[in-house]
Amino acid sequence: MAWTIARKPRLRPKLLLPLALGLILVVEQLVFLRGGNSSSASTPPAARSVSGSLSTRVSSVVAQALGPSDRRVTRFHIDSLSPDTANPGKRVLSLTWAINGDLTMGSVSAGAQVETFLLLHNLYTSHLPLSDVRLTGTFGDHDRAGRAIEVPVLKLELSARTASALDWTALDDTTLWPLIHRLYIRPGFECNCQE
Repeated sequence: MAWTIARKPRLRPKLLLPLALGLILVVEQLVFLRGGNSSSASTPPAARSVSGSLSTRVSSVVAQALGPSDRRVTRFHIDSLSPDTANPGKRVLSLTWAINGDLTMGSVSAGAQVETFLLLHNLYTSHLPLSDVRLTGTFGDHDRAGRAIEVPVLKLELSARTASALDWTALDDTTLWPLIHRLYIRPGFECNCQE
């Protein structure tokens, strides 16, 4: 009787490398699709439910949308939350925020466009009783004595009527920007973004 030893089939070295690369790509895509890409500029953080006064709720939503200042200045302040006589029970929010100077978006004005989107998205999808949002964006400059000051570079507005007609899940900063009423843009600060 002849005894034969059956060999286990081995993977050939030529196949091992493509299989390993394929496995790595599959894992990378799974991580990306499950939220591993948290650095996306056009995806705002999820607004969490906050109780308290309207001012407290607005402050929480804005702080969550903007995060901290990268220039060590006060990141934002609510200028007013005035009653809207044309829309009982609704308020007009006027807010000033310090635009971050981080150039990861390509330019400060492009970063301001992203921050505007994050602010408006979070404010209007948080079901706050707002009829209008008026934003003033500031950026660092120097006065005549050389002291650092914040100066307005943007004044923007988006009404709740316009915001309610938008599909916020399909928007990003570049698609929202043309829909915003731009009251003022400081010369030299124009956004060189896609419109």
